[in-house]
Amino acid sequence: RLYFIRKGKATWNFCRFANTNTNKYMPSYNTPVFYNGVLYCVDYNGSLGVFNIDDLRLNWKVLEKPHQQFSDVYPSFLVECGGDLLLVKLGQLGTVFGIFKLDFSRMYWVKIKNLGNHMLFVSYTSCVSAIAPNRRMENKVYFPRLCMNGEGVLLFCLATGSYRSFGSQHSASDFTDTEGWYSNCIWIEPNWSKSTAQELDWVKPPF
Repeated sequence: RLYFIRKGKATWNFCRFANTNTNKYMPSYNTPVFYNGVLYCVDYNGSLGVFNIDDLRLNWKVLEKPHQQFSDVYPSFLVECGGDLLLVKLGQLGTVFGIFKLDFSRMYWVKIKNLGNHMLFVSYTSCVSAIAPNRRMENKVYFPRLCMNGEGVLLFCLATGSYRSFGSQHSASDFTDTEGWYSNCIWIEPNWSKSTAQELDWVKPPF
């Protein structure tokens, strides 16, 4: 079930979808991504569900091609990064199976080896990307887990292909000896801009 509200409205609308084929789409508790005006969500197998609101016509479909690429049931996380739609795919014991970019021309996940100056923050409740403030933090994926007896937040470094935390010399190839998963944790992106009273009045119709 998907709830949505438009600015200027005082009540929520919702759509209910009957998922009768779990072999085609196996829902997972991951955050959806609003990308280029369309809402995308991913299941355990890397299959993409697409929800499009077009003039109150509500369209839901599962894309076939990305579904054929993976065959396991470990978590996947969607995140928009630098204009691309990325998938962080985990494997057994939390090993990073790979980070993939969706090629929209072929509707196929293409594995990438470098995030450049970007960093990713993934969890079940939020997935965000940002440009790293320094080179030490770039090209990494951050998880809502504590690393090595609480030494710091767990991160995966694409350059070394290993897990570690800042301030620790220890590294690992999976989630072993880490604490969590902290499923109620959420990544936030601070915004210091001031909103006007009109912007905060949700039910007032926009101009």
